[in-house]
Amino acid sequence: MSEQPSNLDVKLARERSLEEEDQVLYEDQFCKLTNKELEIKRYHASIESKIVPLGEIKAVYYSQQSTLPGGQALNINDNGWSTLGKIWWALDPLRQMFNSGKKYNVVIDNGDEWKKGFSVIDMNGFGYYLFELIPSSATFYDGLPNDPMSLDNPPLFH
Repeated sequence: MSEQPSNLDVKLARERSLEEEDQVLYEDQFCKLTNKELEIKRYHASIESKIVPLGEIKAVYYSQQSTLPGGQALNINDNGWSTLGKIWWALDPLRQMFNSGKKYNVVIDNGDEWKKGFSVIDMNGFGYYLFELIPSSATFYDGLPNDPMSLDNPPLFH
């Protein structure tokens, strides 16, 4: 993970959010965060992105990915719906496999029936900007949601 952004960086990011033009604050192969929205890459059918306006975010859950597959692999999908509550996961083929353990799983709750799950490479960089830009009523949770999943109503693309 990289160093935490300075207070000046965060202040500048907040000021940029008031500007009309989108400013990219964080981007990796899984997501892009601007001053106005979050783009979750490879969300629909592994090729299309999902756009979430920052003002709609109600909760953010995060957890460091395991380096070895284990119990978490039974609950988290590498692409599609999960048994860990109503979460639709964007494509990351190594989410359940052996990996470096440096990436994070992130779940966004914007009030829709299905939460949005994706991977993040640098949680410090992503998290600090996101924390400053989402509504103050939104909550960050260290850990993933664990609502039980009903198999009676499997998801379509969300």
